[in-house]
Amino acid sequence: MTWSSSNEYEKTIIPHLTSNTCAQALTEFFKSPTELSIAAEASSHPSGLESLYSQPYVYAGGGLGNIDECTLQVCLAGGTQRDSLTFASVCVPDECSALDLAAPDFVTNIRLSSQSSVDPVLATEYHGLHKRIAELNKFLKTGWTCGRYTVPFKLFPFGALYIIMLLLFITLTITGTLRKSKRKSDIKHEEEKEPDLAFTSDFEEEKKENLPDSRYSEMKTLDTSLLSNWNIQNNIKKLFIRRESTAFLDGLRVGSIFWIMLGHIMAIQSSAGGGYSNPPAFLPPNGLTTTFLGQLLFASRFAVDTFLFISGFLVVRVLCVKIPLRDRPNDGFGKRYLINIPSLLMHRIIRILPLYGMSLGFWVEVAPHLGSGPFWYQWQGLLAPCRAFAW
Repeated sequence: MTWSSSNEYEKTIIPHLTSNTCAQALTEFFKSPTELSIAAEASSHPSGLESLYSQPYVYAGGGLGNIDECTLQVCLAGGTQRDSLTFASVCVPDECSALDLAAPDFVTNIRLSSQSSVDPVLATEYHGLHKRIAELNKFLKTGWTCGRYTVPFKLFPFGALYIIMLLLFITLTITGTLRKSKRKSDIKHEEEKEPDLAFTSDFEEEKKENLPDSRYSEMKTLDTSLLSNWNIQNNIKKLFIRRESTAFLDGLRVGSIFWIMLGHIMAIQSSAGGGYSNPPAFLPPNGLTTTFLGQLLFASRFAVDTFLFISGFLVVRVLCVKIPLRDRPNDGFGKRYLINIPSLLMHRIIRILPLYGMSLGFWVEVAPHLGSGPFWYQWQGLLAPCRAFAW
């Protein structure tokens, strides 16, 4: 089974007609009562397409049929454009491509081939299904997609780079975690030998006198080595730290994140794949989106502003804690701003950039290969900017 896609309204100099191979396969297909019966059962039901005339742009159709029962090739109608929905499916011979189904004479070929069928009633129903889908494709200006598409894996240059980065980060994580555990064991052993000397150096006492309790406690837990940032135990503990002074802001930020996620789920579900299987219960005029709760889902775009505002406030607060103006009056302008601020920015970069790089690499190099399907080719358009401007 080969993948193929077509948009009936793509402008071509010579119109594509049904291929001879597909026409011959249709003739043999209608002569087999078993294949015709399975194909009619696996395809969308004709009556389910009637509702598309009243709500063609928001309704998901009468269902995509029993696709798993198709022993031939599954072709989906619609979904070939960014904002179009998949509204029907048909089970057709493997020799017919998406270009054949989108050909203006394909329905006529089905009618002519169906005349030799041993089951005229079932053949008429199958022909009627294709006729209605062709009318809807013409009205919605969409096309067909057949088969299963698989994104080809490219090892060079970014695939190999991501694998190297992944192995490097795994090594740093294991090393940082084991090193921290060994360091704790060494400190405990030294405390047992000389308990009075543990954490009582002049440097520690000086820091404790010159810094507030909160800053001293924070700096004391930081390891001077960059490997401590890769310690799994430390990072898991930080996820559950409750900061009383900013707890309410953290709660608002988490709430904004979930609000945005719900809004994206609603938007993606309505504009990709088969849409909603129960559109009357979700869409206007009487669906969930007409209620107060439904309008909250649409209003999730405002949560983005809330999230960014709170995040900006917390970043400024961290800067005020890291660079106190009153605790160190002897620090000059150069040390306070020209040294401290760049070091804080570098700390943020080291903290965020590795995770961002791994997430972006997963999106580009791993996620496209986790599945396949008729619309999986849309990954190519999503990956094109990343591969073109990754540098």
